[in-house]
Amino acid sequence: MKKNPPEAKRKPFRFEFGWRGMCGLGIVCFFLFLWMFLLGIWAGQTILLPVNETCDGTSRSTSAHVAIKPKQAPWHVVPGK
Repeated sequence: MKKNPPEAKRKPFRFEFGWRGMCGLGIVCFFLFLWMFLLGIWAGQTILLPVNETCDGTSRSTSAHVAIKPKQAPWHVVPGK
């Protein structure tokens, strides 16, 4: 019966980059993170955008900087006092 040879130590897995590889990796990561940031901003604005209902029952979304609110006096203001 053969004995199993002792297990050889495994070499650790390593990445080795030169300066060009490091710059390329940095540029790729920068644009990847920029894309994810812009995608998150777009998704957040789309999800949090208020939806107003019109008189005919249909809904329409308004942009955050153009909110349409009716002018009404607050309920706690009593005229003449």
